[in-house]
This record gives sequence, C-alpha cells and structure tokens, in this order.
Amino acid sequence: MRVFAFIGGQKTEFEIKTLCRVCGVSTSGYYDWAARAAAGPTETDQAEADVVERIRAAHKTSRGAYGAPRVTVALAREAGKPPVNHKRVERLMVLHGLQGRCGRRKVRTTIPRPQGGSGSRPGRP
Repeated sequence: MRVFAFIGGQKTEFEIKTLCRVCGVSTSGYYDWAARAAAGPTETDQAEADVVERIRAAHKTSRGAYGAPRVTVALAREAGKPPVNHKRVERLMVLHGLQGRCGRRKVRTTIPRPQGGSGSRPGRP
C-alpha cells in the first residue's frame, strides 16, 4: 500500500505513531505491512510467478497467436506439471498484457468484372 510505503520512507524523520495518525492509518496496520514486506514473496506469489512464466512460454511458442483458451489447453498438455484453471489463465493474461491475435485476413473470392464487360446474360453488366 502506498501510504505504508510512504510511512516506511519517513520513519527516520518522524515517529511512526505520528505518521500513522496524520495519514489516517493504524499503527498495527503499518507494522503488519512491514512484517509482510520483510518476509518476502509468499508461496502463493511464487506459484503465480511460475504460472505466469508457463503462460508466457506457451504464448511465445504460438508466436502470440494463442489466447486464453488455447494457452489453457497447452498448459494442460505439459508433462509433469499441473493443469491451470481457465479463469486463472484469463486473469493472469489480462494482468500481464498478453492476448492472442484474432481474426483472419479475408480472402477475396469474387472479383468484379472490368467496366463495360459483358456477362453471361445480355443487358446486365
């Protein structure tokens, strides 16, 4: 949280109790935040970072073409690794700015005749 980071930066100049009162937060909240920050990333954060790495690899392998559904299938097919829920893949792809390419270039199947050309029926261009 930004307020707690600000308090952490200013604690050499002012008392933590005063900073917390001025910023409108509790001192226990600040100390809880400081303990979590000092502990480092949690097991969940590390697991999520691993999943994001796997998602990036699958997305890169497809040259950016795969969206969340195909990435989910690719992760499920990885040998020796657990599958990942499609909602989690969608959330993490949005969070990290990954998206698949969509749509195909249209193929032109009918080419118009040049002006003045006659068709198979008289009287129609």
